[in-house]
Amino acid sequence: MGKQLFPDLNERIRKLRKVLDLTQQEFADKIGLKQNSIALIESGKRNPSTRTMYAICRAFNVNDNWLTFGEGEIFEPLPKSEEMQRYVDSLFQSDDTIAQSVAIAVLKSYCKLDESGKEIVRQSVREMVDRIKYRDELNKPMHMTLLEAMVKGEDNSSCNTDETEEN
Repeated sequence: MGKQLFPDLNERIRKLRKVLDLTQQEFADKIGLKQNSIALIESGKRNPSTRTMYAICRAFNVNDNWLTFGEGEIFEPLPKSEEMQRYVDSLFQSDDTIAQSVAIAVLKSYCKLDESGKEIVRQSVREMVDRIKYRDELNKPMHMTLLEAMVKGEDNSSCNTDETEEN
């Protein structure tokens, strides 16, 4: 093995995989490598290629400065629309039809509210989130981010209140 150009890169790749809660096989599949390549990289027996580092950053929205040098946050911030789309995709890829129905009903109802109604919902959600945080019962950051976006009242432009509802 050659000298590692970026110290601790193998450890950062392992940390990333664990943060993502992926097996070596799942991680490898998402970036087009074989499981044994990930094992060799994580153990420091092999250096990742530039292509592999780029694939990691692209597949997992990783900050390339963090991956390369260990500086900054692990993940790049996503545009709100892309972040929301990831959560929606995740929800609808699950088998939880009740949660899917609730999410649709909540979003439809919220989009139909006037600004004062939306403010009441945001305030109620803020209070609920504060209680959850206080009790330290929140184990699903995906839902937290969605709630926080609603609380902040960010970008309601995707709400179309003129749309007719299907029965």
